[in-house]
Amino acid sequence: MRDGNTSSANHTFGRDSRLLKPAEFQRVFSAARRSSDRYFTVLYRESEGTAPRLGFAVAKKKIPTAVGRNRLRRIARESFRTQKRTLGGIDIIILAQNAAGAASSHALRASLRKHWQNLQQRQDQTRQPRRQKARPASDRSDNDRSKKDNS
Repeated sequence: MRDGNTSSANHTFGRDSRLLKPAEFQRVFSAARRSSDRYFTVLYRESEGTAPRLGFAVAKKKIPTAVGRNRLRRIARESFRTQKRTLGGIDIIILAQNAAGAASSHALRASLRKHWQNLQQRQDQTRQPRRQKARPASDRSDNDRSKKDNS
């Protein structure tokens, strides 16, 4: 029996880690940022909560067999569980590309790792306040002098 204090409890994929309702999916689709490669398109948006949530939209047209679609979901869930502590409050939807069905598990995991890194970097950039580049005083005085000379 597992208690809540074990390290494996951090790697669960419970209801609180999933996008469940159509409105939750629509919220992401309506104003999503994206990260794409040959296997996946990852749509994401800042969430209202503090924990990341994951949803899937794997079309039969892209991955025709149920076995293939379930394999992709299983690999993506596993990857998400190991990375979710680093992702912060974000809602994510994974869309599969045609090439994902024939790709090796290793290639799919590597692709997802890159997507999680991209999401982390983009989140870090949006959290940092934007700074304006200050011009050195010497540049300002030279510019001001040239304006006076032209007058």
